[in-house]
Amino acid sequence: MRLTMLLFALGIAIAIPVWGSGRAPVIPSVESGRFERVIGSAQTAPVARTTLGSESAAPDTVTTRTFPEYVAELTELAVATANALEDGDRDRALELDKKSRDLVARLRATIEGWDEAALFAFAELLAEDVSMHGVTRRRVLTTLVELGLRERWSEVASQGRRARCDALVSTILELIPDDETAGRQLGIGMLTDQPFLGVAHEPAVLGLVDLSIAQPWLEDIATALLRTLWHNLNASGTRSSAELAGLALLFLDDANPVRHDAALHHLLVADGGRHARLVVERVVGARDVELAAALAMTAARELPVDHAIAVIEELVGVGDAYRFMGAFLTLGERDADVLRRAYEQKLGDLVAPDLRAELVTGAGFGATGALDLAQSAFESDPNGDVRARALLVLSAEAEPAAAERWLLRALDDPTFADRTSRLSTIVSGVRNLARQPDCANAVDRLRARLETHPWLSDTDRRALQGIVAAHVPNRGG
Repeated sequence: MRLTMLLFALGIAIAIPVWGSGRAPVIPSVESGRFERVIGSAQTAPVARTTLGSESAAPDTVTTRTFPEYVAELTELAVATANALEDGDRDRALELDKKSRDLVARLRATIEGWDEAALFAFAELLAEDVSMHGVTRRRVLTTLVELGLRERWSEVASQGRRARCDALVSTILELIPDDETAGRQLGIGMLTDQPFLGVAHEPAVLGLVDLSIAQPWLEDIATALLRTLWHNLNASGTRSSAELAGLALLFLDDANPVRHDAALHHLLVADGGRHARLVVERVVGARDVELAAALAMTAARELPVDHAIAVIEELVGVGDAYRFMGAFLTLGERDADVLRRAYEQKLGDLVAPDLRAELVTGAGFGATGALDLAQSAFESDPNGDVRARALLVLSAEAEPAAAERWLLRALDDPTFADRTSRLSTIVSGVRNLARQPDCANAVDRLRARLETHPWLSDTDRRALQGIVAAHVPNRGG
């Protein structure tokens, strides 16, 4: 799907980090190459529903628009921007992006309750509409809601006034159970790992926890919201660490999986990881890979880096190291040197090749871009899977000329390109390279080499043809 400039203009910088290193990065994949019962109190009343288009608005300097008209125009601008980007017309895309920004500024100035209107409009959309306009319209609306949350939160941060922010959050919580797709975008996308949840929302969050028994799709959403709530209550001083830890310890044996899992997340990082040993032993004993991977992400975000890597290494023992890639990427963003040291230790002992692969990936895609580790791993690691992961890092992160040299070197290495799975890795590497600017000739040279290779499968041949057709002019026909 084509990304819209509206997404870049409005969506990227709206998260308010409160978890140390912020949100986890997007997890790369081999295919893509680039590669997440507290004591109750008074409930804030949710925002009253409004009829779209009926808001009182001051006259626009250009023309008077209703809220739906603003959204329709923003959607058209976003789609047009996406088309300009796909056509390579960057100047046109930037021009359209400025129009989008200006139009959003006018909307915010002239439509009263614009963020509430966006929330209700989003809740009424059909998730089944996967057309370009349908998807873009949902993104426009969620971006407006996120902007509204940020604006209202600024009143909390600067003046300590929570009423308006609490009201919008309460309405979001009220809408979450209505639809799974929308609920996930609202709960996970807007409220999880953000500072917005507060003491006023305890009853609503606990209500979602109870409701998850009858609606199991709510489980991961309710778990994320409950642990976010606990984090915020502790950070604001509303609940002490001792209070929350005591409550979490009680919930460890709770029959409700949401309370149980939220307790594990909380205890893993509470008081600097004081209870981490208890959590790790329980999860490893249960052999629950999905829960272990989720806890690894929490450790990667919130524990001191040296402690986090030790916890994650133990959790990886549950199995399927690939599921833990997100945690290693998060650690790489925080401190790639920790991953380097762990990799060197494992290599020296010639143990845990699956773990070594994730360490190379996390370091290579980290903030400092430890490409020297990926180069060293490709050159000297005795395990072919580790070398394959290192090649993917190099093809995605190295300068284009260097990336091409590494891919050619892999093709010329009989100990690497000795079977079909390795050729698949090289094809994925070509895809990585093709995403970089001005690489059409390099991609075409690699195509010529790969097409004559006896180990190239029909599936990989078709994938290569698709890459060439998309990125090399006058080729692929």
